[in-house]
Parts: sequence; structure tokens; C-alpha cells
Amino acid sequence: MPDCKNLLLREYWRVFSQDGSGAYVIPRPDGAPYLSTPCADAQDELHATVVRYELCSAASTAEQVAIVNHIELSDALRITHFLHTQLRFVVTQDGIGIEPFPIPSDIVDACAVSGQPNPAELETICQGVRDEISGGIEGPVGYTGPGGAELVTRLNELYGIP
Repeated sequence: MPDCKNLLLREYWRVFSQDGSGAYVIPRPDGAPYLSTPCADAQDELHATVVRYELCSAASTAEQVAIVNHIELSDALRITHFLHTQLRFVVTQDGIGIEPFPIPSDIVDACAVSGQPNPAELETICQGVRDEISGGIEGPVGYTGPGGAELVTRLNELYGIP
């Protein structure tokens, strides 16, 4: 179910309807750092919703996962809309990755954003992700160094994040 009011050029969190039994969000929003304000501020308009669906921390039991995976459709859209207003890709403080974790197909699209050849460090990441998607990679792709920083810039551009 697309968020027709999303201010970004694409959706990171996507809502899927479950034919009358609510909706689920991919990636799951439970424990998302972007929800820290609605989780902590009882006056926030989303507070009751994030508490009801136990989104303030990562689900750790099957029961909690079931709650997170059966959100009312309108609530799921409100939550993902809010998350998209907070979204910004950044290099992690430890320097070993990107937050939030980039969706592989988004990486492939970000690698093509400029229409020019990619710098070598970025192209290594891009080729690794293309190989991973096609099933031809033996290990995880790292998002570090100058290539990771350039990828962050391009992901934000791809999403239309200022």
C-alpha cells in the first residue's frame, strides 16, 4: 500500500495489507531509532500507536513479532509516513556501515544516479551488490570508506532527502 502523501521520491518502509487482518511493514519498524521521540514523549501524536504495537524496542518474542506484523492498515501508513519524514542515510559512527541498512535494489539504483562512471571505491560496492543480487557473491558487501560515504550521498539523492 503506497503512502500517497510521502514527501520523498521513494519508500524505504513499505506497507503490505493482509486482507482484513491488518498490515505489516518491511523493514519492520520495531526498535527503529527514528521512533525514539514518539516512544519517549507521551504527548506525541504517535505515542499511543507505537506503544500499542510495541514498536519502541526490537521484538524479541514470537508474540511481539505477531503484534508488529498485524498493525491496523491506517496505523501502519501513519507510522511509515512519520518514519519517512525522519529518514536520512548516514555513515555509522563506527565507520563500518550505513544506517539505515540500504536496500540492495536501492543501492543499484543509487549507483546509476549520476549517469557517469562511478569512482573506483563506489564501483567496488556497486559491483558487489549487483553480484549479491544475482547470486554470485561469496561474502557480504561492506559499505565503508570513501565508497560508502559516496553511496550515502547518492542514496539520499535517490530518495530526495535534502
